[in-house]
Amino acid sequence: RPSDIDRHLGFKISKNRIEEVIEMATYNAIRLISEAFERHNIAYQVYETEEYQEIQAPFSIDVGPLVTVHFNSKDRGNDLEIRLPGLVNNIPAEKRPSMLEVCNTLNEKYRFTKFSINKDGNVNVKYDLPVTTGDESVGEMCFDIFVILIQILNQGYPLIAEALYRENAACVPEGNTGGLGNLQHMLKNSQDEINIKISRMP
Repeated sequence: RPSDIDRHLGFKISKNRIEEVIEMATYNAIRLISEAFERHNIAYQVYETEEYQEIQAPFSIDVGPLVTVHFNSKDRGNDLEIRLPGLVNNIPAEKRPSMLEVCNTLNEKYRFTKFSINKDGNVNVKYDLPVTTGDESVGEMCFDIFVILIQILNQGYPLIAEALYRENAACVPEGNTGGLGNLQHMLKNSQDEINIKISRMP
């Protein structure tokens, strides 16, 4: 877990609203994730419709935008969909082949995370829990995944930016020095970390 995680976080929730927000989390998994995020001082909001509840947790990518991870639950159990929509939006048609290549590289190196481009040219990220997680594990597991997504996107975003701005080197964000080799090394370490966590689950 990065010691400087706080600098990535977006909005903060006031302490006098903590009990109110957790009370809103009537779905089991959402309540447990809320409690874990409170323990780790992670900023989040609970969002609810008639069909689902979800936690929305923002963070800022290094040399990149502010994005939001959605932890979505459609039932009272612990089945979750974890997604990050709109990492990049409205990619020009001529840039999509190179962006697809970057997405495929990321997908190959981190098996539980899927980067994809939709018909509108938006890059979306999806992460499904590989197993149904028990009450004792789901909150901490989602916190770990949140931190790992920060790590993956901090390393991967310069490659995404390069695919967008390759024809104009001046537009590549400063600090784009990681390269594919560093990305592959980081992804392997992150994958090992989450595999260890999964292996310890009951």
